[in-house]
Amino acid sequence: MRLLSFAVLAFAACVLASDSPTSSDSCRSAPFNLIVLSSNSTLNGTHLFACHEGAAVKALCTNSSRYLRQGPNPPPLEPSIVRFFQNHTTKSLSEEANKTGYAFGELTWDFPNMPHSLGMKAGLQDKESNVLVPVFMPTNVHSNLIAFDKEDKLFVWTWSQTESVSENTAMNRKQKAFYDWYICMTDVGYKLETVAWLEDGKSNNPSCQKVDIKKIPEGSLP
Repeated sequence: MRLLSFAVLAFAACVLASDSPTSSDSCRSAPFNLIVLSSNSTLNGTHLFACHEGAAVKALCTNSSRYLRQGPNPPPLEPSIVRFFQNHTTKSLSEEANKTGYAFGELTWDFPNMPHSLGMKAGLQDKESNVLVPVFMPTNVHSNLIAFDKEDKLFVWTWSQTESVSENTAMNRKQKAFYDWYICMTDVGYKLETVAWLEDGKSNNPSCQKVDIKKIPEGSLP
């Protein structure tokens, strides 16, 4: 299992909630939904939901994933599985992160019958290709920085995964935004159409299609 950590930008007006983290430097956003932006009209506007990949493991699936497992007329999605949050934190932010003006945090989803929400902190390696599948799962892995830009598009704020770095230049490296999101047929528990992340931007999975992921207010889904 390979791990790729995730976190997300919090809303500027983050609202403290009763089930938010107890730390005084964190708070929880209002709920929101996530959609796919794609040049493929079949994918464009598709909404994402938390889909089952194993015990206490959820991936981000497209709405069309339901047709793969439930036939042509699956039941309506429950609001809870398309509802996501941002847990904003001010702890352990780098100087570079602070300079961006963004408020960083963690993308979370409320897992039924669990006392705390699960953060998207890991990416599981697809069994048949080089893509990583972001998942919600109980883990103590620390989060890298992920944010939404001014157009509400999700990006990873990190160093290049493929950049050749010498010992002399390592300390001068700069983080930047990466939008290496794809929709692929993957298999980390079940064969599903899920959000995937490519570390080098080149997939050996022929089903992968480049996309952006956008945040929209809860209740805006068609």
